[in-house]
Amino acid sequence: MIFFDMRDMTGKVQCVALPSRVEVIEKAKIIRPEWVLKITGLVNKRPVKNVKAGVLNGDVELEVTGIEVLAEAEPLPFDMSLDGYNLELTTELDNRALVLRYPKIQAVFKVQETIIDSFREFMKQNMFFEFQAPSITPAVAEGERKFSKLIILVKKHS
Repeated sequence: MIFFDMRDMTGKVQCVALPSRVEVIEKAKIIRPEWVLKITGLVNKRPVKNVKAGVLNGDVELEVTGIEVLAEAEPLPFDMSLDGYNLELTTELDNRALVLRYPKIQAVFKVQETIIDSFREFMKQNMFFEFQAPSITPAVAEGERKFSKLIILVKKHS
């Protein structure tokens, strides 16, 4: 019997591959974290002793009847399974899309979204309208400017 967690945008669910399904067991042995899979199965209530109270989907598990590997992934640059993380700033910034998976980081952006939406709605109610003008940004990050050499060839008259 093999247990593993599947994640999508709504949360996680525990999957179980039963020994009676040999093909599923063989595929479950090779899957790795972050692979994109198509899982088919039956949603079953967990036994009372195995219910994870207070956890989304903690009362159900997916009995896997089929696994299809849609895409394999390289190992992640750090362990995503930890509840918190202790990354150096450069690692965090280089892997911002991964860091945004952490609930605490998501919560910061959700608060920011709520504030911006409230401000925007207040302005609309007071007869303001939103205008978005294009901005001119430097060619490279951190405010550096790119300078090109201009070579002028001048013909000397003798």
